[in-house]
Amino acid sequence: MNYRHIVLDLDGTLTDSGVGITKSVQYAATSKPTVFAERILVHFGIRDYFHTVAGSFLDGTRTDKSEIIGYVLRHNEIVQREAAMIGDRKHDLIGAFNNGIASIGAAYGYGTVEELAAWSPVAIVQTVCELTALLGADGHNVSESAL
Repeated sequence: MNYRHIVLDLDGTLTDSGVGITKSVQYAATSKPTVFAERILVHFGIRDYFHTVAGSFLDGTRTDKSEIIGYVLRHNEIVQREAAMIGDRKHDLIGAFNNGIASIGAAYGYGTVEELAAWSPVAIVQTVCELTALLGADGHNVSESAL
């Protein structure tokens, strides 16, 4: 499998991963308000790695992860088969499923392996190193032999 576009959750998946994984990330999708997500990414010095940062609005709208991922896909004209969502909670994987894109579970975040496995991601990784290996050298190729 080859994913040209990687969408990453913010909490647990990204902020706990360090800068290494951000070299392959292009989009952040979080249930946090976008304005706070932007501040978090700036604080960690990784904002420049993202083409799009999408989250909820301060008025309490666009809070559903499916809606947020859908926005990222539409806003960036992303073809579903070319995208994968990496997340650490079931809401991330449900959002990927509802938008017709692949998902990868990040068990190093806040969710459990059981929670992630229930949504049949293409892979579940235990560490950022495993995720990096799964995505391949260019950060986008997920080899079927690695699954």
